[in-house]
Amino acid sequence: MKVRRSGRRWRIIDEPDGFRIIIPARKSWGLLVLLSLWLCGWAVGQMAVVRLVAAGATFAGGMPGVDCLLVLAWLVIWTLAGMLALCAWAYNLVGRETVRFTSLSLTLRRAVCSVGPSREFDLSHVRNLRMIEPPADMRTWALYLWGAGTRALAFDYGAKTYRFAAGLEEPEAAELLRTIRERVNIRDAANETGG
Repeated sequence: MKVRRSGRRWRIIDEPDGFRIIIPARKSWGLLVLLSLWLCGWAVGQMAVVRLVAAGATFAGGMPGVDCLLVLAWLVIWTLAGMLALCAWAYNLVGRETVRFTSLSLTLRRAVCSVGPSREFDLSHVRNLRMIEPPADMRTWALYLWGAGTRALAFDYGAKTYRFAAGLEEPEAAELLRTIRERVNIRDAANETGG
């Protein structure tokens, strides 16, 4: 079987005051199926417990007030877990990351159908743009749901490191890094300290 040459996933859109990089989420069909099945089970459990609470059911051997508090606490945690899984499912299916450079700022945004928070950084304080490998610990699988447990680009901003463009293959991440460096002057912290 002949293997087709794959193209890069990201694209650049030039704008009057800078440029924007659009990176679609890396689709993992296995993860989408697994999350879909989990969400179906989650919905059944959610509806069953809501019906029990609405009916005022008490549970065997327990005091009604205590039972109600435990069930409500479980319901809150179960609801939050379901919302997190739903967000991961939606991002995996139609999410995208936008990286926007202007002469003064760098803005990172992860969104699903144009809904999502953005973070803006003063470009003059962005340092050490580089490619990084994923963390080699048990968090990697959980982070993979959000594309963060994979190779990414990163930069330092003050005393923190920020990651973006997660989930790219090494050649496309290296090409994106070269492209950004050609268009934007981001200083290396080692050069500033005389090292």
